[in-house]
Amino acid sequence: MEITFSSIKVTARASDRAWRAPAFTGSMVRGSFGTALKAVACLLPGERCERCAAAGRCLYHAFFERRDGAQGFRLVPEREAAPGAIGFEVRLLGSYAAKTLFVEQAIEKALGELGLGAERARFEAIEIVCDEPQRFSPRGEAGPARLHLLTPLRMKHENRLLRTKPPLEALLTSIHHRYCDLTNTPKTRLPFVPLYREAEAKVRFEELERYSNRQQTHMNLGGLTGYIDYAHIDADSARLLRLGEVIGVGKSTVFGLGSILFESEG
Repeated sequence: MEITFSSIKVTARASDRAWRAPAFTGSMVRGSFGTALKAVACLLPGERCERCAAAGRCLYHAFFERRDGAQGFRLVPEREAAPGAIGFEVRLLGSYAAKTLFVEQAIEKALGELGLGAERARFEAIEIVCDEPQRFSPRGEAGPARLHLLTPLRMKHENRLLRTKPPLEALLTSIHHRYCDLTNTPKTRLPFVPLYREAEAKVRFEELERYSNRQQTHMNLGGLTGYIDYAHIDADSARLLRLGEVIGVGKSTVFGLGSILFESEG
C-alpha cells in the first residue's frame, strides 16, 4: 500500500490589508483555482467540456469535470492564517503528482488576477513552494492513539450522513475505497479486521455552507470535527489512517474537507 504525491504550499498577503479570511477558505480557494486552471490548461477553449475531444488529456477536465473515480487533487486549507493573509496546500495525488506546472500557474492567476471570494480579493507577495513527487508507504504501530478530525469530515454510514462519532470501520473503508479510486484498482472490502478499543471521544457536527455558482444555490458542506482516542489500535488500522492523512477521508476533499491527523503512542 503506497501512493505517489506532491505538495504545493501557498502563502500570500492580501493587497487590501483590511481583508479577513473566512473561517473556512476551502470552497473559496477551490472555486477561483478551478476558473484559473481552465484558463491556463484548457486545450480547446471554445469547446464544451462534456463533448471535448481533448478531455482525456486536459488537467482541468480531470480535476473539475470528471465524474468517474477520484479527483487527483485535494486542498488542505490553513485554518488560522495571519490577519490579511491566506495559506493553503494543493496536494496532487497518484498519477497527477507530477502535474505541478499548470497548477502553480493557476494558483498565481487565481490569487493575483482573479481574486478570491465575492469581493474578488487579490493578493501580492505570493509564495509558492512545490515539493518533488514522493512515494509514500505508510507505517503503523499497534498501541494507544488519537485521531484528530481537523476539517469537517463528511461521510455516509449505512446510507446516512454521519452526524455523530464515526465508527472506525467506516473511516477505514472510506480511506481504502478512496485509495482504490486513486490507484485505479477495484473497490474491495477491507483486507483485514480492525482490532481496537475506543477510549475518550469529543466529536461534534460543524455546520458549513457554500454557494455554488454552477448550480446557483447554497450547498451544505457540514461535517464532523474533534478527536477520538483509542486505548489500543492495531497496526493495519494505524497504517491506513496514516494513508488517510495524505489522501483525505470522506466526501469533498477537493474543498479541504476530511483532513485528519493520526497521533500514535505505539
